[in-house]
Amino acid sequence: MTVTEITSIPEIEPPEEFSSPEKYANSLAEFDAALCEGSAVYQKINDQLFPPSLGFSTHVFARILAYGRNIMRSVPRSKWCSADYVDWDFGANAGSFRSILEASLLFHYLYDAYFDPDDGGAAAQLMHLYDLKKRETIFYDGNVDSELDHTQEEAIVDRLTDTTRFLQLPPNVQKNVLKGKLLMLESKEEIIQRIGWDRERFYLLWKLTSQYAHVYSLPVYRSGPNGYQTGMENDFDRGFLALGLETCALMLEDITDILCKHFPDADVVRNGAFSKFSSGPYRNLPQSKRRALRKRRRK
Repeated sequence: MTVTEITSIPEIEPPEEFSSPEKYANSLAEFDAALCEGSAVYQKINDQLFPPSLGFSTHVFARILAYGRNIMRSVPRSKWCSADYVDWDFGANAGSFRSILEASLLFHYLYDAYFDPDDGGAAAQLMHLYDLKKRETIFYDGNVDSELDHTQEEAIVDRLTDTTRFLQLPPNVQKNVLKGKLLMLESKEEIIQRIGWDRERFYLLWKLTSQYAHVYSLPVYRSGPNGYQTGMENDFDRGFLALGLETCALMLEDITDILCKHFPDADVVRNGAFSKFSSGPYRNLPQSKRRALRKRRRK
């Protein structure tokens, strides 16, 4: 049986409120403004020194901004780049949407841990251990590469196991932590509930983007009919792009608000889609960068 012969699979539709072209335009504008403000705020605070847990959260925010730039350079009708044609395929951006969802959870976990020295210490040491174990697996076939790495791992484990947060974990969770299998000591569900996100929307986008990012069955079965994944504009791709843009815009806005509360001086650089930062679209460049760019173009 070929894919085109499968007729029993129900149609998948985006939430009705996201299906119109006008909604896509509004969601795109919201994400553009949130990304510009976030980029400006990040550059404003980037030269400061941070305690480990807070510092990690700002690094996570930098990755969120990178995924956001990737989205804005890819989605239709974006001011961030020009192309000879537009591609409406939702799957082309699914991985970046999913990464923003995932990274936003990690940001809140790390930022909230900062306010308790013991939690912050546990979060930081767990990040170190997880990173070291991943490097061993990816680059060194699961083995510690050197005596220095072995010594570092022992020191990280000693600091981690000395925290109250670690000692309060069930024994089976402690084992997984020490094997480098966990990056956070909270589940997605716990973080979503604590920060008050729309749980239904989060999991709809999480599950859908996971299917596309990993090329599971959904994107295969959905190819072709009604314009899905052809690159042509259609209700499915446009609607889920709008859902992803608006959801991730809300997450960007939330994180930017948090950072501006922690660093009040950064709030002055927020000016929606016209916020100034480098590098980015021409109209977002600071005046000095614009002058330098004009000089280079005249040569």
